[in-house]
Amino acid sequence: FEGSRLMIRERKRRKDMEQTFRFVPIHPRLRRIMKAWFDEHPGGPYTICAPLKMARRPERTEFRQMGPYEAHHHFKQTLRESKWDVIRGFHTLRHSFGSNLARSGEVSRDTIGEWMGHSTEEMKTLYQHLFPQDGQKKIGVLR
Repeated sequence: FEGSRLMIRERKRRKDMEQTFRFVPIHPRLRRIMKAWFDEHPGGPYTICAPLKMARRPERTEFRQMGPYEAHHHFKQTLRESKWDVIRGFHTLRHSFGSNLARSGEVSRDTIGEWMGHSTEEMKTLYQHLFPQDGQKKIGVLR
């Protein structure tokens, strides 16, 4: 949480490297919630939940970093029987993040692209077209 930034591990920027990292600012409210959780969590800073038993998977008894299957399982269990249970996975939240930043009009396309890890012009413009109704409102400034 140093510097109020999250380090995001990725593999897409440099194909000659196994993984690279980028930093994204963390919202103050999320920072407080996550810091309180990790300060008290017995599994350390790399786990979010206790070991669990999942169908068709060996049972874990120790705390350790979650893999993609476990993360998806917890995500789906959290949303189960709520109005959000139609969300297919974490990636949907990624798109919502980018879309809401674009719609705010307060974050530049290049900053959104940097935070999202977009490296091409095509990807940087991805979220600009999502709210056509905003264009109608903006054109109204002309008199």
